[in-house]
Amino acid sequence: MDALQREVEHIVASVKGRVSVVIENKKAAIAINGSERTTAASTIKIPIIMEAFRQAENGDLDLKEKVQVTPDLKTGGDGVLKLLENELSLSILDLMKLMIVVSDNTASNLLITRLGFSNINHLCEQLGCTNTRLNLYFMDFRARGAGVDNMTSARDMVAFLSEIEGGNFVNERSRKTIYNILREQQFTSGLPAYNKNEDILTANKPGMLPGIQHDVGIFKYRNETVYAAVLLSELNDEEAGRRAITDIGRSIIKFMKKENATK
Repeated sequence: MDALQREVEHIVASVKGRVSVVIENKKAAIAINGSERTTAASTIKIPIIMEAFRQAENGDLDLKEKVQVTPDLKTGGDGVLKLLENELSLSILDLMKLMIVVSDNTASNLLITRLGFSNINHLCEQLGCTNTRLNLYFMDFRARGAGVDNMTSARDMVAFLSEIEGGNFVNERSRKTIYNILREQQFTSGLPAYNKNEDILTANKPGMLPGIQHDVGIFKYRNETVYAAVLLSELNDEEAGRRAITDIGRSIIKFMKKENATK
């Protein structure tokens, strides 16, 4: 992966802000400030869905369980539930799909309440992802104003993705379901942006806040799998951050096709 590393280093060299990148396959890894803690934004929704499936497998949660979505529980930011006028009832599984596919903050907060902050954080600790911690609900501006935030690192995010692909925190069926939900991601203008023909399978979860552009994902091509996490923060130019993420995604795609062409 030497050529890929040189490309990635060249891309992030122009980013004016904090950079944390980890790209990994079964043979090697690229890490640039990989363990540096940063605001997680919506990437923290990955361990939330993982904990939901863990509880379901342990018998502590029924994925068909209905949750009432009342007007007082709706919150702003990303998502569609905030736009719906009537009270509705959704299953835990549907809430998870909304949380990941359209990054719905209302669905995410309802899941956090049902799963518990401590349980989600315990999962992170069990998986060795000690830079990741869920500290507040989404759109909690009061807590953020007091300096509290949800945190993670690129290395932790790659560890989560690797666990979804081939770990043992839940059984294979549950892991495949999580992966398939990530595959339905609607925000694909980051790492997967240049995968126009979809000959490479991508499953990703971006995260965006003012000054922050993140994307983490799984790339699959033939027998090759690459995990990537690009976390950019303290950006003066968010558009430049977005371009850097798409350029890194393009470099990964080029690398995977070149690797398979030589086999």
